[in-house]
Parts: sequence; C-alpha cells; structure tokens
Amino acid sequence: MFQLIAKFYAKRRYLWKETVEAELNEIGARISAQNADDKHAMIAQLTADAEAIAQSIAAGMEAESYKALEGQEKYKADQERKDAEKLADGKRKYAKQLEGEIEEHMKTVEYFRKIATSHRNLANSVHRLK
Repeated sequence: MFQLIAKFYAKRRYLWKETVEAELNEIGARISAQNADDKHAMIAQLTADAEAIAQSIAAGMEAESYKALEGQEKYKADQERKDAEKLADGKRKYAKQLEGEIEEHMKTVEYFRKIATSHRNLANSVHRLK
C-alpha cells in the first residue's frame, strides 16, 4: 500500500515538474516573440521617420526659397540638409540592425518551443506509464 502511494506521488510530482518546465519555456518563447514584435513596430516607425526626413529634404531642395539662397545662408541650409540626411541614414542603419536582432529573437522562440515540446512529450510518456 505504502509503495503504491509513493509511486502515485512520485509520478504526479514528476508530471508537475515537467509540465511546469514546459510552461516556463513557453513563457520564454512568448517573451522573445513579443520582443520581436516590438522591434518590428520600431522598424516601421524608424523607416517612416527616415522616409519623412527624405521627403522633407526633397521638398526643401525644390522650394523657391532654397533656390534663392546665396552665400552663408545657402551654406547653413546645406549643412542642415546634410545633418538631416545623416539622421535619416542613422535611422535606416538602426532599423537594419533591429532586423538582425529579430532573427535572433525568432531563433530563441524556436529554441524555447523545442524545449517546451520535449518536456510535454516527456510528461505525456510518464502519464502513460502504469
């Protein structure tokens, strides 16, 4: 009788442990997926910002007030344009970097999900034991 109770308790305890491990790994996968989604949104915003800056530069170059500038005023306007181009390029480069980070997050999601599946499979195997 005592051995039957011990066997029942051990099996349930092991099932609990494996199920908890599976869920912990699933949470890790969901967190990493959420981080990837956040970075997708950030990339969209950075790309939109860079495009808005580029359009603003193009509109400024076509403006009659820019064409009429001379000397020091034209130099300052060109410096501002170059600074804006650098800012837009910086945003594009950062977006590209985030794309690489998203790939790493997705690899992490896959890794955690494999581990979670392994724990679930093990728990199912233990559950089927007699």
